Amino acid sequence: MTRFWLRVVGIGIRRHPELTFNELLAAEPHLLDKGLPLRHWSRERMNRDDAKQQWIEPDLRPMPAL
Repeated sequence: MTRFWLRVVGIGIRRHPELTFNELLAAEPHLLDKGLPLRHWSRERMNRDDAKQQWIEPDLRPMPAL
């Protein structure tokens, strides 16, 4: 999940490099959605033992492009 959040926050920062953190959150409110990863991974896939130890590609929707 760390890799996912780094990517989506990084995309937001690239889109709005001039914004403060709070302004970024206002411009990209999806960054506050704790369920955002579930748009990309099923709960079953996220809860697998190997998914907790290594990167597993999403099974519902690809990762956002950089």
